[in-house]
Amino acid sequence: MVMLKRNQQEFLYSRPAHHHLFPRAFPISSLIVVAFFPVAGHPEPQTSSQTATQTVQQPSEVPAIMGLLETQLRNKQSVAAQQSVQKLTNLLSPRDPRFFQLASLCAIHEDYATAIPLMEQVRAAFPQSYDVSYNLSLAYFRNKNYAKAAETLQILLGHQPRAEAYNLLATVQEQRKRYLEAVRAFQKAAELEPGNEDYRYDYAFELLRHQTNQAAIAIFASGVRDFPKSLKLRLGLGCAYYVIGKQEDAARTLLEAITIEPRNKLVYLFLGKTYEQAGSFQAAITDALRAYLEQGPQDPWAHYHYGTILYLLAQSSPKPDFQAAKSYLSRAVRMNSRFAEAYLQLAIVLQTEGQNKESLPVLGRAVRCNPKLAAAHYRLGLAYRRLGEKDKAAAEFALSEKLNAENQTGQAKQTVIQFLVEPGK
Repeated sequence: MVMLKRNQQEFLYSRPAHHHLFPRAFPISSLIVVAFFPVAGHPEPQTSSQTATQTVQQPSEVPAIMGLLETQLRNKQSVAAQQSVQKLTNLLSPRDPRFFQLASLCAIHEDYATAIPLMEQVRAAFPQSYDVSYNLSLAYFRNKNYAKAAETLQILLGHQPRAEAYNLLATVQEQRKRYLEAVRAFQKAAELEPGNEDYRYDYAFELLRHQTNQAAIAIFASGVRDFPKSLKLRLGLGCAYYVIGKQEDAARTLLEAITIEPRNKLVYLFLGKTYEQAGSFQAAITDALRAYLEQGPQDPWAHYHYGTILYLLAQSSPKPDFQAAKSYLSRAVRMNSRFAEAYLQLAIVLQTEGQNKESLPVLGRAVRCNPKLAAAHYRLGLAYRRLGEKDKAAAEFALSEKLNAENQTGQAKQTVIQFLVEPGK
């Protein structure tokens, strides 16, 4: 990672799995540096005499030490790296662009204990530099010093109010659990750059995340109008409709999303969740899932949803045949051996066929994968009751009621939002 671009998508850390499938405009990752230098090659304009003086002052060994330091940081040679940093700080002034290069290099390799004090020195030398202050706040954020990140950004925004800084401030405030401040900062970023779909998405997602659902729908809908080719804004809108119980609107929106990106897993995941209450869109959802699965994706959720749909359709047939449903559900658990919902649905099919004893080990797998899955305990209760084991049945029914009392149904809808954050869940 030597060449870095001046945009947030490429540095401070590689986005881990728990972040949005669709990168937030901040999300999450980049130091404002071009080849380790601030935007124009210097944190602040310098006179030709200053530049000439600095060039004379810097020995030729600086590039060699910098290269050695990069190797040491990459290889986690902490003691040797600190010695190289000390040599470079003795040779370089904080006003030299290479000093900022040094700080950036340490930050890239997550040595924030070294990087942050160096960046503070650069900021002291160039207090009006947007890039230096932004990078410093990003380093504080990545080091989980959210209070300092917020303080640095608020000072920066006091004299240079830019959308990306507001977006980062919002992310910092979210981490600090200051949700109202986070929403306001996301809103400010979206207002400052109305042509940026990432900022619009972040603002709407923050509203949805904290159950300001109607406001989230309004922002997502405006985004879909302004960015008709945006997959993530349509997904967000579909998710928001799902959360408030407008399943037909959710299905319609998600079916539109397929025309933008026909192989996106999240589209089919959400479509499957809307099916039972999708009304006139049920046939279109079935066709969409069938066409998608014919392409052979390794997508356990799509197999699960299609298997569930086939089960529901078979139930309404005069001569039910559940083999196709069981086939797709079995594929889902082969693809994901921890897939509690798929085990549960497979057990439901077995019980519908009268195979209560056979459903017990399948339900056991579901409960081991997710002990709080109330429906699995309920189905265990049914199986035990039908098999004459009244005490076991009573225990499972009681546990199911207890879990339902914890508002698992409401939590399930909110959990849908997490798929935008944790697509691999």
